[in-house]
Amino acid sequence: ADALCDALCTRVMKLPGGERVTAKLRAERAEEGRDALAKAIYSALFDWLVARINASFADGGINAGKNGGDRTKRASISILDIYGFEFFEHNSFEQLCINYANERLQAQFNRHLFKLEKEEYEREGIDVGGVTFEDNQLCLDLIEQKPVGVLSLLDEQCAFPKATDKTFAGKLASEVKNPRFSADKRDAMRFTVSHYAGDVAYDAGGWLDKNKDEL
Repeated sequence: ADALCDALCTRVMKLPGGERVTAKLRAERAEEGRDALAKAIYSALFDWLVARINASFADGGINAGKNGGDRTKRASISILDIYGFEFFEHNSFEQLCINYANERLQAQFNRHLFKLEKEEYEREGIDVGGVTFEDNQLCLDLIEQKPVGVLSLLDEQCAFPKATDKTFAGKLASEVKNPRFSADKRDAMRFTVSHYAGDVAYDAGGWLDKNKDEL
């Protein structure tokens, strides 16, 4: 317990002469390290569980062949995890990631239910001019497009040692030219994304640290 406390609350720096100096971290930095460690443990545990389940299924195949056949049935578990669209009083990086996943699912739905079916009908000469749907490609471009999407600009800012959440928010306001994006004129740290499910106002505070997720 003491070793874990030291690891979370201090940082060891190596000086040019080889001497090691231990410095205490600020409370907010220690909290960020704690949260990153918790997420890493959760991710490792999840991966371990999946690997164990897959291994147990691989060993549990049932020989279904008859008359010398060697076909094998494999047990399996299928999971469909549908994200819920999130819009709170305070929305941060986590909400953008969840809402981005929703945008991707909606795009997949649009593609298979509307776009591909419409193309099939048009090839058969069937008029479907009255069928309309909301295409969310602009919102996807806003989030994932390079080099001026929200995520690419966030990665870019994380690469600069002197960048801050404020410089990131400023980059968004000055460089993003997308009708689904609007910067808050009263609060430089806030911006709004028009998702397919509605407008969400995000606060850029803490985004760089969350994206780096340093242990």
